[in-house]
Amino acid sequence: MNTKKEPTSPNAWGLFTLLALCLLATSCNGVTRTVRVTVTGEDGTPIKDADVGVYFLGYDLDKDKEVAGFTNDLGVFSATDKAVLRMETSIAKDGYYKTHSGRLSRTQDHDVTFVLREKRKPIPLYAKREIITFPINREWLGYDFEIGDWTAPHGEGKTIDLWFKCDTEKTAPRDGKGSLEIKFKEDEGLLLVEDDYLPLSIMKMPHLAPQTGYQNTFRLFEDTTGKSKFQHGIGYFFRTRVRKEGERIVSAQYGKLLKDFKFSPRRFENKNNIEKSFATLYLPYYFNPTPNDRNLEFDPKGNLLTNLEYEERANEP
Repeated sequence: MNTKKEPTSPNAWGLFTLLALCLLATSCNGVTRTVRVTVTGEDGTPIKDADVGVYFLGYDLDKDKEVAGFTNDLGVFSATDKAVLRMETSIAKDGYYKTHSGRLSRTQDHDVTFVLREKRKPIPLYAKREIITFPINREWLGYDFEIGDWTAPHGEGKTIDLWFKCDTEKTAPRDGKGSLEIKFKEDEGLLLVEDDYLPLSIMKMPHLAPQTGYQNTFRLFEDTTGKSKFQHGIGYFFRTRVRKEGERIVSAQYGKLLKDFKFSPRRFENKNNIEKSFATLYLPYYFNPTPNDRNLEFDPKGNLLTNLEYEERANEP
């Protein structure tokens, strides 16, 4: 049997080469796309004269191009140009916090709406990008937001704002599974922020913590070998240090957690194989020390926690 392949005909090679060159030319030249940006305030009112920049990345192979302008009376600005890679936008206006779009695909036109949060009254707060390590397993640990540490005997904290408990076990040298439990005192707790969370804004959460709706217990299970339970695009308000007269709340203090709980049940040992940490928790928090003041618009220049390491410093309002 003759299994020798017939040589490809010159015409076939020519067609293939022509197709490849056409695809390359299309990629290099980019495709013309339109990005229509609508800008509103938190109440839905159009914002006029917002400064919008639309970036066409790879416009001229190794160069990017910005098409900039201002929104009209309807809060709208449109830009049309070529994009070899993708598009992005940024929006700014005096008196508001900046926002951006993230990546916009070059495979289609885009009609996008952005909400700008107003700059109102930034204030000093206790703010920390905390990474908590759990020194013990299966026991409740108190945490003090004002000090930024566990309460005694495991840290320098003095007031218990909430309790954490991890219950973990090692499943492999670098893996583990287990749960995180959180509890507050009666009338204190957490409040999920999802619908009003703006992940692309410099100020992601609303200015004021609500007065009601707080849940005083929370439980999360995590397995380092599986899909993480961490959710993007959510945060939490919290209420603590509640003081009551009879059944009436007369005083409370408020704060916010800028992201979802990022809990890892992975356990660490020291060089002598002694447990050093049973779990870790990433906890970027902001705490207002003034009773009954629900304002959580943070002034990054006024952090009430001092002597923080660089990676612990909060820089978002």
